[in-house]
Amino acid sequence: MANANDVAFIIHREFKAPRELVFRTMMEAQHLKHWWGPKECTITVQRHEPRPGGIFHYCMTPRTGAVPGAEMWGRFDYHEITKPSRIVFVNGFADAQGTRIRIPMLPVWPLEVLNTITLEERDGCTQMTLQAVPVNASEAECAAFLAMHESMAQGYGGMFDLYQGYLVEADTSDREIVLERVLRAPRELVFEAFTDAKHIGQWWGPNGWTATTKSMDVRPGGSWRFDFDGPNGMHCADRIDYIEVQKPDRLVYRHGGDGDNQLAFHVTITFEEAGPGQTLLTMRSVFADPGALAEVKKYGAVEGGQQTISRLEAYLASR
Repeated sequence: MANANDVAFIIHREFKAPRELVFRTMMEAQHLKHWWGPKECTITVQRHEPRPGGIFHYCMTPRTGAVPGAEMWGRFDYHEITKPSRIVFVNGFADAQGTRIRIPMLPVWPLEVLNTITLEERDGCTQMTLQAVPVNASEAECAAFLAMHESMAQGYGGMFDLYQGYLVEADTSDREIVLERVLRAPRELVFEAFTDAKHIGQWWGPNGWTATTKSMDVRPGGSWRFDFDGPNGMHCADRIDYIEVQKPDRLVYRHGGDGDNQLAFHVTITFEEAGPGQTLLTMRSVFADPGALAEVKKYGAVEGGQQTISRLEAYLASR
């Protein structure tokens, strides 16, 4: 009699990329949509909450020959996320509302499958192990899962071949600035400091600069417009356009002045709990190319970023 442990599916892969990059591209929606799922499909992200208890709800659509109703939906339920070494989630088919369902073509497929991904770094490469086992499955469901091992190996193999190619594009180490700081404040407050006009004007910018809000609409598609004034009469009309807003976990936006700004850049901010009443803040700014990064570094972008976080730290302490 087959049971879940007897029919576990295990796959090993080596990726020519550092573990931090592999972990990030396996956890962020902006990356997942480019490689997760059958290589014959495109992925549309409906909802993504990369935290224990959060979900990833997505739609898979055939790349060619698509007809209405050909799409399928899937859903992850994240159980454990240990950066940058381990991701545990339950996945399965879903409907457009995110409810778990069975699909007619696989009537005895397990409703839920527990996946455990472990990542180990060796000589600049990442060794991945993925183990998948059915959850609360009947004997018939376990047998169906076992019978599909060969097909699963081919499907995952094709997906991870696509992923290896994507990692080359996703490596932005030569055109990014990454700033991290543990702040002595709960992440709800830190997130609010970035997204509420009454807070952000009190600390935004390097030493000697002030930000005066003209309008602020923190939602995907919304923007923050502000006047940015510095020493010796320096002034610019600045703008941030929001791409993702996931309270209190994550912000993604494009930062650049009004008009065609060659030095505009994309920022991803994550807010992670780092102990009671503490938040690990990570700000990743990605520029168009290494030349653009070199240009902003000439004007003290790294030092200015550190000063900005220090001003935020002081403001949070005052509250």
